[in-house]
Amino acid sequence: MQFERGGNTMAKKMNFDILPLGIVLEDTGNKNGKKDIYVRVGTPIPNTLPAEEIFERWCNEVANLSGLEYIPE
Repeated sequence: MQFERGGNTMAKKMNFDILPLGIVLEDTGNKNGKKDIYVRVGTPIPNTLPAEEIFERWCNEVANLSGLEYIPE
């Protein structure tokens, strides 16, 4: 999973905390092909942390909430 820093940079400049979200799409096996979407909300990440720590926490949290793996560059 690849992440970009733009949202984190903007939140830091605007003095907002980061709220990690994970979005999961599940195939319910219905005949009509419908799928369920789940949005999982993580713990807010304070913007008072160093930018690099905010980014790492956000990447890990979103990956965990989404059931994916974050591999740092």
